[in-house]
Amino acid sequence: MNSKQKGQQFQPFDALKGFKQALAEQEKNLVEEKPILSEDQERQINDILS
Repeated sequence: MNSKQKGQQFQPFDALKGFKQALAEQEKNLVEEKPILSEDQERQINDILS
């Protein structure tokens, strides 16, 4: 076995073609943006929590 063949045996292998990309797309969909609260809403939440 020459050195090129030896090196190829350690190359990454994608058994499920496209799975990694599909998973990355789903992860993007799971991220929710932080809601923007008004000062009144912030005050109400702070009053409830304190």
